[in-house]
Parts: sequence; structure tokens; C-alpha cells
Amino acid sequence: MRSWLSRSLKHKLSVMLLFSILVPVISLGFFSYHIASRLSEEQATMSGMNTLRQLSTQLELMVTDVESMSLSLIGDEEIQRYLQRSGYDARQRTSIINFLTNFVFFKKHIANITIITNNGKPSISYPEIFETEFEGIEGYDSDGYNETKWWSPPLENKTSAGTQRVMISARPIRSTKGFETVGTMQIGLDVDYISNNV
Repeated sequence: MRSWLSRSLKHKLSVMLLFSILVPVISLGFFSYHIASRLSEEQATMSGMNTLRQLSTQLELMVTDVESMSLSLIGDEEIQRYLQRSGYDARQRTSIINFLTNFVFFKKHIANITIITNNGKPSISYPEIFETEFEGIEGYDSDGYNETKWWSPPLENKTSAGTQRVMISARPIRSTKGFETVGTMQIGLDVDYISNNV
């Protein structure tokens, strides 16, 4: 303490000045770091929320597209005629397959489209399905199927285009004349496409 008191005024002022500068600068540094850290965290959270919102919007658009497409297809006159006629017409079946091919080709999120008949005629599918984990609507809990549409959990289809991971939207096809159920429409949403592009 005596050595401190015996020092020159210049030395004392220098130490006090240094101390009075360092304390605010260090405090300001800690304060700035704390604010920057909090802002970075908030920005990361906002960025994550925006990404989730975009993903949700894209998925909703795909689901809406699949559901509106299925409504369009089940009302198609040629599909209705195929399902209601008693005879088998190979040309008509080929025409419907070509029609479905265009949908699958131009909509990359669609893996496949299948029309299952109730009258014993061959089902129509593009690409052709050789094996599927989908057990049909009746194979699942009826709570998930409300008589108008139903979505499956992710599952695998072995098709002429290879193995596909899909979520299937299934809905009954009703006759436009008598409203009896004449078949089932299944549209597979491509899970791998969604994982890689959404």
C-alpha cells in the first residue's frame, strides 16, 4: 500500500485510467456476446420455423393435388365406362393406362396410380404393381377411412419401375349413374421424392 502511495501521480492516474477503461470494455464485450448469442439463437429458431412452414405448405399442396386428381379421375367418363361395363375391352384398358401414364410422368411426386375393379375385370395400374404391402382399405383400422378417402402409412410397392416407397391415397369409385361403389382409386405419393425435394 505504501509503495502505491509513494508512486508518482502520473503512474497512479495511468493505472486508474487503465482500470476505468478496461472494466467498461470487458463489460461491453460480455454484454455484446450475450446479445449476439441470443440474436443468433432467435434467428436460427425463426429460420427453422420458416423452413418447417415451407415444408408444411409443400406437403399440403401435394396432398391437395393428389386428392383433387383422384376426384378428377373417378369422374372420368372412360374410367366410369370401363368399371360399369360387363365385358372386357383391352383397347379401352390400354387407353386408360396411357391416360394414367401422363399423370405419373408429369407429376414427379406421384409414384403410381391404380384402379381396382369390383366386377372381376383386371385392375389398371401404372406403373404395373407386382407386389404391395398395401392390404386395401379393409385391411386397416376403419377409423382411418371415412368412406370418402383414406391415407396409408409409408409402405413399399414392387412395380415395373422398381421398388417404390409410397403413401397411398385410397378412395372408393362410385358410379355416376347409380352411386353404387364400382371400384377403388389408389394414388401413391412418392416418399423418396418428398424426402429428396421438399
